[in-house]
Amino acid sequence: MEGQKSFKERVKETLISYAQDYKMYYVDYEYLLCSNAFSRSAYYIVSAHEENYLHLTGVHTNLGASAFFQKCYDGTLEENDFDFNKDGELDTMERTLDFMTFNKMMNNSGDSSYDVDDDLVDEIESSGLDYDELPFMDEDERIEALEELNLPPKSSPSHK
Repeated sequence: MEGQKSFKERVKETLISYAQDYKMYYVDYEYLLCSNAFSRSAYYIVSAHEENYLHLTGVHTNLGASAFFQKCYDGTLEENDFDFNKDGELDTMERTLDFMTFNKMMNNSGDSSYDVDDDLVDEIESSGLDYDELPFMDEDERIEALEELNLPPKSSPSHK
């Protein structure tokens, strides 16, 4: 059919498009996650890096993780830069599961319906701190502010 794109072409376009969103919403940011369900700490601070993008896509490549992200972000990714199960061919299960999971994650990137511990937010804000600004504070400043509230500081995890 003329004009119809192959599945792999559509995946390539999606990987390129979502790289822009991934960088905009996740890279160079830290997120404060609070929940009553956490058993070791009342909160965690998480961050994402460009080299994490490849893992989240579910595709295979011989490119390094940073190079893969850069090609997606720059819009230079080619169909021969990736496959779905290291054999260069697509099977139905691969197509369905890997891509749907990634697609769902990216479509919910602006969703803020996660569970926030309201008591913790109230405690932080009653001390004069702005809960939403904590991830943007200098790490030493944030640690000091949280220690003053007797909350154990949690630094960003390191990713190698």
